Amino acid sequence: MIRFEKFTVKAQEAMQAAQSVADQHNHQAVEPEHLLLALLQQREGVVGPVLAKLGARPDVIQRALEQALERLPKVRGGGGQPYIGERLRAALERAQAEAERLKDEYVSTEHLLIGIPTPTPRRSTRRCSATPATSPSWRARASSIPSSAATRRSAASSRCSRAARRTIPC
Repeated sequence: MIRFEKFTVKAQEAMQAAQSVADQHNHQAVEPEHLLLALLQQREGVVGPVLAKLGARPDVIQRALEQALERLPKVRGGGGQPYIGERLRAALERAQAEAERLKDEYVSTEHLLIGIPTPTPRRSTRRCSATPATSPSWRARASSIPSSAATRRSAASSRCSRAARRTIPC
């Protein structure tokens, strides 16, 4: 069960923004793509800088997400608010489990990023061939990221990099 009261303010804002993105695109369900786009668009958010430090290009990711959202089915005339889709529910449960595993009291935006699932490979999606975590300077770059305690932990940074490599088109 997802406990939204245990989300940080930024994580709650990201969830609200994801719901707004889904609503703007006439989507019936809020999916991980909506959440990742909302995380990237957050003012003073850490997700964009974290991904950039790992070698990803947040602007390219944003464009790819917008294109992916355009391909999702649209619903018109429903009048209701979008609900949390099954893929997003699973991502939120993974994020919550990660926070618990790290003994963090709250689910942060970094936990949400870690929880976002790996996309299925498609012909139109190019996947990262370079692995940022394998470069010698990666640890130094990752440790210099100013953010919450969850990201400063080297174990969390390592998991974040694995999540970023799995979810981000180059």
